[in-house]
Amino acid sequence: MTNNENRSINEFKEASSIKEANEFAEKLGLRADYTGIDIRCANEWNKGLYDMKEKFPEVVENIKFIGSTQIRNKLILQEIENDLRKAGFSKEAITDSLEYAKREYKIIINKNAMAVSLFIDKDNKDPVNMIRAKYQGITMNSLHFKNYEEVTESLKMQVNGKWHPVGCDTVKAVFDHEFGHQLDSFLGIRNKKEMIEILEENKKEKGKFLSEYSIFNKLDEINIKEIIAEGWSEYCNNPNPRKLSQRVGKLIEREYNIYKKGSE
Repeated sequence: MTNNENRSINEFKEASSIKEANEFAEKLGLRADYTGIDIRCANEWNKGLYDMKEKFPEVVENIKFIGSTQIRNKLILQEIENDLRKAGFSKEAITDSLEYAKREYKIIINKNAMAVSLFIDKDNKDPVNMIRAKYQGITMNSLHFKNYEEVTESLKMQVNGKWHPVGCDTVKAVFDHEFGHQLDSFLGIRNKKEMIEILEENKKEKGKFLSEYSIFNKLDEINIKEIIAEGWSEYCNNPNPRKLSQRVGKLIEREYNIYKKGSE
């Protein structure tokens, strides 16, 4: 392969078809399937992937699958079913086991969830999680991302309603949010002393300096994982990120640099 060919593979180029979008992601080392996704959404997702591979190559290398959440779930369930068939389970037992897996491991589509980050600890030897680990990564719900105009309009409304931070009204920003979860899981950001301090400082503020989404849970409490993801997305997409997002972003970058030095 010539040097020019190497450069063309390592440069971001918008795809004109889903097949091309899949191929681009696969050249970066991932399994990809954007079936059911608007090509413009797939291109923004791939642009995010390309940018983060340049900045955090080890984190991207840990991602195994990218594309449609529906496709990922289907592939995971197919592998579980194949294993059960090989083990000699009856048709009824397989059906029951698949329903259990869908429920207990959340291999289902939450129609309200726009995107999902899946990360499985490498030491987790649960048989189902070992299969899920083959597909860990960040995916889009095709119910939302099948139409570019509709999803971008929805994102603008969410930002205007303070559901997400200013600047996070693009498909790329959704990617960065989900990649923030990957960074958190890879580097253990939620357990860092400074991150816990950030959490404590902002509990009484109910997340008003970040977003409503960062406090959205059953107990109406600050969600540390979502503070990290929302803060990272704002840090990457807002030209003037607020203090909290700057602290989260700089903490991630600092912890990654520590990781890099330790692995040299």
